[in-house]
Amino acid sequence: MKKRLFSTSSDTDHESSANLDPEPPFKTSSESDSYSDPDTELDITPDSDLEGEYLRKRIDYHESEGRAKPRRSNWTNSLVKREFCQKIGADSDNTLLKCEARALKAYLEWRVKTFRIKKESTIQSYWKRLSLAYIDLAGHRMNNGAELDIRDWIPGYLTPTYKLDSSEKEKLAMYVQDLYATLHAHWVHDTKALHGRLRAELSLLLLLSSATTMRPGALVESNSARGSNKALSYEHITVMKVRDVADRKCSTIVVKVDLVHIKNSGGKGRRKKFIFRLESLPAFCIVSHFLALALDDGAFKCDFTSVEEVFSLEVPTDRDVLRLRWKKNKEKQLIFRDIEKTPDGIRVSDSKALPYIKYRDHFVHLGRVAGFEHLLELYQLRRASGRNINSALTPEERNQVMGHRQGSTYERYYMPDLIERDFQSIYFGTPSQDLLIQSVARMGLSRDRRAPAELTNDQKLEVKNNLELAKLRQKRKRCKDRIYRRGYNGVEKAKGTELHDRYKALEREINSMSNKLRRKRLDQAIQDFHDSIDTIEVNKQLDGTTATNILIQPTIRYEIRERATIVGLLSQPVDELDEGKALQIRTKFIRNLASLCQRQESRSYTALHQKKLQLDRFKDVEVEEFKGDFRRKRKLSETGDDDDRRGPKLLKTAIDVAENIREPQDKTWTFLPVQDDDIEIIQNPYPIAFTYLICLVCIGNQQLSYAERMRPFNRKYTLQKHLNTHLQQGVFDTELECKHPYCSERILGITHFKNHAARVHQVFY
Repeated sequence: MKKRLFSTSSDTDHESSANLDPEPPFKTSSESDSYSDPDTELDITPDSDLEGEYLRKRIDYHESEGRAKPRRSNWTNSLVKREFCQKIGADSDNTLLKCEARALKAYLEWRVKTFRIKKESTIQSYWKRLSLAYIDLAGHRMNNGAELDIRDWIPGYLTPTYKLDSSEKEKLAMYVQDLYATLHAHWVHDTKALHGRLRAELSLLLLLSSATTMRPGALVESNSARGSNKALSYEHITVMKVRDVADRKCSTIVVKVDLVHIKNSGGKGRRKKFIFRLESLPAFCIVSHFLALALDDGAFKCDFTSVEEVFSLEVPTDRDVLRLRWKKNKEKQLIFRDIEKTPDGIRVSDSKALPYIKYRDHFVHLGRVAGFEHLLELYQLRRASGRNINSALTPEERNQVMGHRQGSTYERYYMPDLIERDFQSIYFGTPSQDLLIQSVARMGLSRDRRAPAELTNDQKLEVKNNLELAKLRQKRKRCKDRIYRRGYNGVEKAKGTELHDRYKALEREINSMSNKLRRKRLDQAIQDFHDSIDTIEVNKQLDGTTATNILIQPTIRYEIRERATIVGLLSQPVDELDEGKALQIRTKFIRNLASLCQRQESRSYTALHQKKLQLDRFKDVEVEEFKGDFRRKRKLSETGDDDDRRGPKLLKTAIDVAENIREPQDKTWTFLPVQDDDIEIIQNPYPIAFTYLICLVCIGNQQLSYAERMRPFNRKYTLQKHLNTHLQQGVFDTELECKHPYCSERILGITHFKNHAARVHQVFY
């Protein structure tokens, strides 16, 4: 078989012309980079006519290929919008190649108006990319004066005409105090329903982003690589047991992280490697987070049965390191993975990487929960890390860590606006108070937990009654009425028609505008709070109210016991404890973090928590978890009618004290009886027959809390609507076993399921 001398990469734009690449008819020397195949070599000397013919063909080939294409996507069609070119009746490539200043100005002005651009820096970025697109297309820079013309035209005409904001965004930095406040909000105060694995992943992401100064794209799937699943995986992580430097007889655990998905700098992305040790504070311990996620995934090649086994390992006397290897089928598995909906509920995806946008949105949400005045951005972590690295490392080391080719990049884009130095002491020669200045300079100085984190009902109603939003809803209603007049029984029945596409477009526009108005209104509410709170506090003191009153937050209760345990351990330093107690706290933290990865927080619990309904809970933080709540119960007749009901009665699980509970080997909870005339005592937490409506699918979802698995439904219609979601997920498409923990009957379809639910479990759908 003949082999090729040159090959083209699959990600280039020249696949169709690969066959034009001729093969060398002569034998190449060993010093050459060309390919040599003894099966196809000809006995021809290098100075023969055939070699000259081959070289001429190579010249013709490279001439036909033209200028080398850069490692960028084709920006022309995305920047010079087809809508714009269609309106003027021109081709996008030809329009850009003509390089007429009048056409380029019209395009930039059209973009400002159409896309509601508010910042001058935004349109300057579009113009910069448009200039690069011209270079990619033409092979040279604009040489007819258009580039200089438009560079002056944007601030001279476009900015004043459309009132673009030319101010620069304040460069804030998030230092360790503010990072801890964010982590505290993430674990303690956040009521957003998250999967336990996602909560653990987001905590580790915050720590890695802060400690490594890396861009989010090095850890999770970046926006520019959507669908690529390029993210950190187990093959990039090495867990090692090494000898302690202070005591060679002891050993400790370290983790080496190899970051390979680095943003290219001039086409060269240099990988970064970091080593992390055990941290004294569990909240900041990167190693503990990695161990918990690895144990949850079962990624270790050795089958550890407990966390203690990992810490009990010893380094052999003739070695300095003991590496914990991964299973072969786990090496490519991503560490930071997204969640997905399955017939069995919400599960962690095996192959879908966590997207950057989800990481970013939760980070912004945590800023609201923590009470920050300014909107949080992930670059604030990178900026603060760069500031600390700049003072600790040499400029060369700093540029390597941050991925900069020259120091001016840091000085231009990463230096915070506020210089954290005591200039009084510098000039007057007085004692320096840099610590005071630095404490005042941090962005979390004005943080207030009383600041609004979400809109009130009145504010939501204000957004809903927005005039533009109301007009869009009227258009959607008219479109829906037209669909029904055409004879369709529902909007989805008209799928594939122009009316259906129009309806969906209006629906997307309504959702987009609603979200935008909500964000804008919340930003305004937060700003109003921070603008007025200082004056309110001053007036209180002037009226005689002391400022020493401590803000008492309501008692925080958690749906999942593992999260409650983690909260109790976050701020417990272990460096001042003896070795046995420190190991106990570390293993307890890792064990609960790994167990949390198998749990799913419920939205219904969040609603109950916000309404301040009293729920029972364990007293001891190690087993603190809601096992039930106060709800009305009803007994349905065998026909399913709601007429024959007993009077309302409170339902409660007997868990008043921690001693009343024991965990058997089969992981089912058993409760000891207590005396209460108004409380029904449940000896079995999962009774076979129920006296109220319940979902017999969710009851078998072990990732949900007990309260969510046993959640009663107030109406039969609500239960049927809930069952339809399981039906759409394909739960009953195949034969399955009853989801009840103590029932193993085989179910053959939805009809058999309903009959079984009524006959065995007294639940009537």
